[in-house]
Amino acid sequence: MSFNFDIGTTGKAIVTVTAKGFAFNRNALEMIGYPKYTAIGLDETTKKIAFRPLETKTYTEPTYEFGLSSYRRKFVSLVAAPEVLVEVQKLIPNIIDTSFVLERDNDTGYYVIDLSTQITPYISANTPSLKEYK
Repeated sequence: MSFNFDIGTTGKAIVTVTAKGFAFNRNALEMIGYPKYTAIGLDETTKKIAFRPLETKTYTEPTYEFGLSSYRRKFVSLVAAPEVLVEVQKLIPNIIDTSFVLERDNDTGYYVIDLSTQITPYISANTPSLKEYK
């Protein structure tokens, strides 16, 4: 028998697209080194978003600041400019509240999410939609 124990998302670096921007879980923040700012790149052909951590704000390209969220400080939200989310939603409609695994691209050094490989959101036993099926 062959068992796959790498099914869940526990311990993985996760980025969630929200209505305001991007929410990084603690593992994602550790992976990118808790930067103060980031540049965001979008590759429309491969449907990938790249994050380039920055310690200072640049004025040669759009730079976005990390800010603490109010959700028990488990995530740090990156509030992206509305135009970034508009472009992402053109590629993937209904992407809000969808999560992706963050990975480091060894060729560029950027941290990338692949919009074509969304992960299933965490569902607990207390989720109302699950109670309907009991």
